[in-house]
Amino acid sequence: MSKKKSTKGSDGPKGVSKGNVLMFLGIVLLSIGTCLVVYGSITGSVKLYLILIVPVLVMNGPIGLLAILTIFAGMGVLFVGLAFRSFEFALGSLGDLKLEGVEISGLGMPDMEKGGFGGVVFLGPIPIVFGNNKGIRNSMMKVGIFIGAVLLILFVIQVGFLVVSLLL
Repeated sequence: MSKKKSTKGSDGPKGVSKGNVLMFLGIVLLSIGTCLVVYGSITGSVKLYLILIVPVLVMNGPIGLLAILTIFAGMGVLFVGLAFRSFEFALGSLGDLKLEGVEISGLGMPDMEKGGFGGVVFLGPIPIVFGNNKGIRNSMMKVGIFIGAVLLILFVIQVGFLVVSLLL
């Protein structure tokens, strides 16, 4: 006789948890919001200004509103997903309260057994990266370079439209 594992209380297939799903949904919403900002910049409903060295986006019209709402919703869902993952990690590390079928190290987060932190802060166009291990710092550097490149592209598109409008 083989004993079947109870699936009661599990979140689904191995490695899929509520935190992972919410974090994925948050990243998708942020990506959609970023695409809407780029589309708005191309159509002219989003304008990019540099005040001193700080990039400022001015959005008007329905595309701008939808973009900012989608970005804020993505940040909120991402935060809730991170809270779920932290809670699952804390429960998993208590020993006898382990969650069945939850892979804590999903989504490419390095070395969750030790714990870790990191981030990227922009001082104007310059990303400042911090973290407690090399893997997190490298990930944050990639994120910083990506965000900087997107801002640079938006600025070049805006300047291009300005030059074209002055020539016409």
